[in-house]
Amino acid sequence: MPSSGEVLATIPVGMVPKWVAVGPDGTRAYVTMSNPPGSGPPEGAVAVIDIPTNTLMATIAVGILPSGVVVAPDGRHAYVSNLQHSGGVVNVIDTTSNAVVDSITVSAPTGLPHGLAMTPDGCQLYVVAETGEDTGQGAVKIIDVNTKAIIATVAMAPCESQSDVAITPDGRHAYVTQRPGNSAGGRLLVIDTATQKRVEPPIKVPGSADGLAFMPNGQAAYVSDSRSRAVHVVAVRP
Repeated sequence: MPSSGEVLATIPVGMVPKWVAVGPDGTRAYVTMSNPPGSGPPEGAVAVIDIPTNTLMATIAVGILPSGVVVAPDGRHAYVSNLQHSGGVVNVIDTTSNAVVDSITVSAPTGLPHGLAMTPDGCQLYVVAETGEDTGQGAVKIIDVNTKAIIATVAMAPCESQSDVAITPDGRHAYVTQRPGNSAGGRLLVIDTATQKRVEPPIKVPGSADGLAFMPNGQAAYVSDSRSRAVHVVAVRP
């Protein structure tokens, strides 16, 4: 039996890894990554890890600056936010062929998409995207997975590169992190997934609000805070 905290394996992926998502059957992990700055033209890719053997089984080229990644509940597709020449996009990866099979444009050519999450029924994708041009503005784009169309846009400001989104286990709400400006604290925006509108007021958290994840029972959110080097446990709204 491995001891607590023991590193069980180290898997070289060839680029700088960022975000990770594990498929629903627990056999594959998907890692977004970029080449190091100054190493040549910017490139982005997704590493596919075989979990039973802890080996790199595939590398899938995507647009530059990939960030968020999520796997559909049925495990058939993975979704990756990144930047391409036509703007911020979400690449759709077929997990059987390990190939990009579609792209969904979510922001203007200078806009950057970041965190993304999928509703538990696999029908809608929530993507946080900057508008670009250093405006500090952004929005959560809600995508119908079947039609690959943006069906709603929820404005947010500020919107920064660490903005993340997660959906409660019951699928009723999406929570979006907002980092603070100056000395202000971070915030969690709450979106009602039925109406696709914000629930006011936002939830204030001390320090910054970066990544987040929910407990399986949906009663609390764990919010990482890079400013105070802490994790805040926040009660979830009914």
